[in-house]
Amino acid sequence: MSVQANKELVRRFYETIEQENYGALKDFCHEDFVFLSSSRYTVSRCRRFSSI
Repeated sequence: MSVQANKELVRRFYETIEQENYGALKDFCHEDFVFLSSSRYTVSRCRRFSSI
């Protein structure tokens, strides 16, 4: 993957988070991906994004 393609992927990932489209996040990452945030909530598996 080129640097430009990687930047675009990351931009779309964060745009999806900002839109609170959690169901679509599973398309961006491996099922074992762990997302940590500064809030109280931690999503331990990418496939669980759609159940938020």
